Amino acid sequence: MRLWNKTSHLMTANPSHPSQPGTKAYSFLAGGGKATDLIVARDWSNHPLGPPEHWSEALKSTLSLVLNSPESMILCWGKEELTFFFNEAYFPLLGPRLDWAMGAPFRKVWADAWAQAEPIVADAFAGRSQHYEDLPWKLATDRGRADTWFSFSYSRILDPEGEVAGLFIFTNETTDRVLADEALRASEEKWRGLFATLQEGFLLGELIRDDSGTPINWRYAEVNDAWHELVGVPKGSAVGRSVREVTPGIEEEWISIFAEVVATGETARFTERVGPLGRWYDCVAQPAGGDRFTVIFSEATERVERLNRQAAVVALTDVLQNQQNVADLIVTASAIIGETMDVELVGYGNVDDVAETITVERDWTAGGAKSLAGLRHFRDYGSYIEDFKRGQTVIVGDCRLDPRTRDHAAALEERSARAFVNIPIFERGRFVALLYVSSVRPRNWSEEDLQFLQDASARLRSAVQRIRAEKKQDVLNKEIVHRLKNTLAMVQSIASLTLKDHLEPGTLTIFARRLTALGAAQNVLLEKASGPADLRELIDRVLGAVGVFDRYDADGPAVSFGPRAALSTSLLLHELTTNALKYGALSNQGTIDIDWDIDGSGDERRFVLRWTERGGPPAKRPTSKGFGSRLIQMGLAGAGGSKLDYGSDGLAATFEAPIADLTRS
Repeated sequence: MRLWNKTSHLMTANPSHPSQPGTKAYSFLAGGGKATDLIVARDWSNHPLGPPEHWSEALKSTLSLVLNSPESMILCWGKEELTFFFNEAYFPLLGPRLDWAMGAPFRKVWADAWAQAEPIVADAFAGRSQHYEDLPWKLATDRGRADTWFSFSYSRILDPEGEVAGLFIFTNETTDRVLADEALRASEEKWRGLFATLQEGFLLGELIRDDSGTPINWRYAEVNDAWHELVGVPKGSAVGRSVREVTPGIEEEWISIFAEVVATGETARFTERVGPLGRWYDCVAQPAGGDRFTVIFSEATERVERLNRQAAVVALTDVLQNQQNVADLIVTASAIIGETMDVELVGYGNVDDVAETITVERDWTAGGAKSLAGLRHFRDYGSYIEDFKRGQTVIVGDCRLDPRTRDHAAALEERSARAFVNIPIFERGRFVALLYVSSVRPRNWSEEDLQFLQDASARLRSAVQRIRAEKKQDVLNKEIVHRLKNTLAMVQSIASLTLKDHLEPGTLTIFARRLTALGAAQNVLLEKASGPADLRELIDRVLGAVGVFDRYDADGPAVSFGPRAALSTSLLLHELTTNALKYGALSNQGTIDIDWDIDGSGDERRFVLRWTERGGPPAKRPTSKGFGSRLIQMGLAGAGGSKLDYGSDGLAATFEAPIADLTRS
């Protein structure tokens, strides 16, 4: 600045200047730095205070204090003129006033703020000194006219006679800090506005460590309104408390996951369940410095439970279709239901509606729940048997509150049934069975819960009925097989006694073997509960009935024949096999290949069976057509389509028929 050049010139050009601080008369200016230079450079000859050498000792000592202070300081001397002095620390506050302000009247220096300053000065002169923090001023600055803020205090100076001589003013511009604070507040308000309006839950947490430094808990430092709604905790009850206090029994995963985020500094995305709340959450956790972390989350209970129920239905379907033991079926299905519903007890029992009892063979338990296995009386646990009799599902959210159960709450809780759903099962209007699902905690059962349980109950009942029906059918089939064997044996005996004198030797043997082939086919059908017969199994049974257990290969896609086709095919296979034993490959060291395919598509599909003898004597065309030959010519199920090749290596036969004719019942 020109001022410093001018001052430097004055000080250098006139080393004997009487106003230099080095002289004894002006020693009070020593240590004032560039502020002293400004005083020395000013012409004081026409100033009301006069030259510095004539200033009072009070002024000199006070000014020396101001000039040597490291703090920003003003001295206003006098009571009317208020001559303005300042130290070097005050320079930045003066802006465009710096060149001329030293020794000028206070009201001139701060003319643009005098209206605001005058009452403060008056209070100070009156002995009412005050401190002001971040007081706003509209002032001319080196940046132009601008809003500024200052922190300062005014205090009066008394002369030896006790009269007011001037004012001390300690001051600092705080504009930068105030603006920064305002910007921060605006940012925080914006953030808090966003924070408050977030539909997602937000929390700021801080790990709590034990003496060894291991994270054992964490504390809520901040949460938003959505957090309270999503977690179900009253507002104002979380901040400052630990998660174990807010949610007793919370899983260790909710500590270890955040400890890992803090330790690695990496973001974690996950879906986890809070067991004590019975809710699932999608979460994004991020480190926030030190032991702090943030979590943004939304509830995922509905989605997760829907997916779990869908998976459970698939699992139930598989179990119910493939399980053949009722007790095992019930336990396996109950486990799927229990894990899906997050309960502690699931079972299925047979009901005596007259005695009002339920008999449970086995059930599924978790979390230390007690089994209901055995005989139980409904009225030992409440009056809801009356609902069952009306065909109603019993839904209890809290046995202590429900009028049907509150007098028996202790007995129910002893059986892990603080809350439960019981679904009655009826047959021909009678209450015959019950699916029960129990929780050790109160629970608000949702419509989705009830729909899933109703569906599971219906599926379970159907599977139980299927297994029991199959067992009954198995017993019946065995009885039919036994009686059929007796009937065929009786037919064989009658035929032998009746026809032995009228037939050629061996004819009765052929007849008996054909009856055996029919019996083998019938056994396969009966074992399948009158359903279709597997072709591979049919081949094995028919060939085995005539003593052929090896020396043949059977290969082709899975296919099942209806009863009519199974019986006719068994006779066809029997004739081919007995002929091979007598005249073909099985009469020496040869073998037989039996293979089949399904050609075409849709309604045009055709079944093709090939019989190929290998390593046998040359095949010979029969000279006469008996029953066996006609049977072979008729082909599969009497459909024709037979092609016979009497080759040098043995018989090669191909049989075709529409697949629909073979598979119909």
